[in-house]
Order: sequence, then structure tokens, then C-alpha cells
Amino acid sequence: MDQELVPLRELTGLTEQARSERAMRYIDKVGNFSHRVDRTGVYSRDISQPGRSANVFINRYDAGVWIFEQNFRPIKNFDYYASDVAKYQYLQVAQRVESSAVMPRKIIRQGVVNQITLNMTSGKQGDELFSAFFQTPNGKSTQRIMDNFSLVAENVEMEELASHANYVVWLKESF
Repeated sequence: MDQELVPLRELTGLTEQARSERAMRYIDKVGNFSHRVDRTGVYSRDISQPGRSANVFINRYDAGVWIFEQNFRPIKNFDYYASDVAKYQYLQVAQRVESSAVMPRKIIRQGVVNQITLNMTSGKQGDELFSAFFQTPNGKSTQRIMDNFSLVAENVEMEELASHANYVVWLKESF
């Protein structure tokens, strides 16, 4: 029996683990998402609402570095986050390629165009950038991804470009 999709705002009573498990089931269900894994990365798209702009997630999980290229979630009333999709994608890649099961030393948020993130981090570096980044939408998403894999940030670097920025989150080595 199919479960009816419950908007995120109604899920506040669930524990984080229960919410995450529900999100993973939703992402895995045929008809909700399409996924493509190839040598260039993982492409995931929410296809549950044809005719509307879709939530799209394009990322790479290489040994030592994860690159988050596009993570657009214009439709926010679903019970999953970009971090849930990242976890699902990583698990798919890890099943196919043994070397991908290596935890990263850095996470790159490539081509960030979120204006709040850009405004809050513009011109900052060092500890000031580190603090500001994790208060932004992209930084909060990155933190949830790190939490999913018990990763801890050590440093954040930024490359500011004309219309976007790239962020490199260096991670503490895990033993």
C-alpha cells in the first residue's frame, strides 16, 4: 500500500532517525525519483510532480573528495532534504565502486548561486568565513551531510567569482 506524501512541516513529531528513514524510502521509490549513476557522477531528480520545476541533485563521490555540483530544491514541501539525497546517492555509488567507500578529506560546494550564502560569506576568510558559511543555507545543508557520515569540518575556503562561489570544506581526518 502506498503511503501518502506528508509535507515536511507536518513531520516535526518524528525523531530524526524516523524522518531520515522515511526520506530514504521516498527517494528510493520508483515514480518519486529518477537516478542515474555514471562515471561523471550521480544525477537524481524528483519526478513526483510532472509539470513543475523539479528538485535536482547532481553530485560526485570520488575517493577523498565529494563535489556537490547542483543541489536545487525549489519545491520544499517534501519530507526530504538535499542531505538525504546525498546519503542515498553515496550509498548507490559505494555499492558499485569499492574505492568510493572512502570518506572524503574535503567537500566542495561548486557553483553556489544562493544569494543568502553569497551575501553572508562575501569577503570573509579564516574563522570568520567558517562561522558565516555554516549559518547559510548551503552551509547548513553541508553540515547535515557531514552529520550523516560523522564528518567534522576543520576549515572552509572560498573562491568568489562574478556570479557564484565555490566553497571547499576541509574535514578532520577520521581514524
